[in-house]
Amino acid sequence: MNFFKKKSNGYICSCCGKKHDELPMSYGSNAPYYWFQTKPEERETRFTLDSEFYG
Repeated sequence: MNFFKKKSNGYICSCCGKKHDELPMSYGSNAPYYWFQTKPEERETRFTLDSEFYG
């Protein structure tokens, strides 16, 4: 009897859109930490999010 069964639902990659069975080895964010800490009404005047880095 095997009590230790591997259960992985995998994930859908935000870059390629494909489902991968293994766990992701890299984690990213859509914006830097400071962007999330800034009031939403101030974000457009204080930051520029460029798809080259975040997208």
